[in-house]
Amino acid sequence: MTLLTPWAATLDPDAVLPEYPRPQLARDSYLNLNGRWNYAFTNGEEPTEYDGEIIVPFSPESPLSGVERQLQPDETLWYRREVVLPDGFQADDND
Repeated sequence: MTLLTPWAATLDPDAVLPEYPRPQLARDSYLNLNGRWNYAFTNGEEPTEYDGEIIVPFSPESPLSGVERQLQPDETLWYRREVVLPDGFQADDND
């Protein structure tokens, strides 16, 4: 049985923690990457298929992630998501 707080029960997976994490250090261009990502557990190799969706920023063990599975010492956890930069987004030129 999973017990959720009232906050967790109302969490919107498509708008997870949308606020800027450190307002005192705000950047001109910022894109919040919290939300739905594809994930895969493998034994090290890059996945050809993904196991499902995980809600970032929650760890895979957390009920809030939607996965509730522990990463084992011999496993690698892969994340994948397509990101489209919004119009006017200023990419950092410091490569």
